[in-house]
Amino acid sequence: MNITRASGFTALIAASAIVLSGCAANEPGGAAPEETEGASSLEGTLVGAGASSQQSAQEAWVAAFQDANPDVTVEYDPSGSGAGRDTFIAGGSAFAGSDRAFKDDEIAAG
Repeated sequence: MNITRASGFTALIAASAIVLSGCAANEPGGAAPEETEGASSLEGTLVGAGASSQQSAQEAWVAAFQDANPDVTVEYDPSGSGAGRDTFIAGGSAFAGSDRAFKDDEIAAG
């Protein structure tokens, strides 16, 4: 796995954690955003492509992610699930929005 692909997986995991952490934001005992320690050290541009049906979800995720990581720009091209998968496999994007998960052999071939 090359560094770019590893960075993409790391970014996807980080993004998932941010999205999922929002699910418990109304639970008692959680710290308000002002009370959290440490600022994000992430910076740069995160490029994704994929399903246009996920555009609204991507926009919400991007807004939340960029609020938490102001030095990161996130771009999402709603070019379609297949195109997003192809772009990701070719190394042209860090994440893909798709209607199905990659198989291990698809990732290994990329």
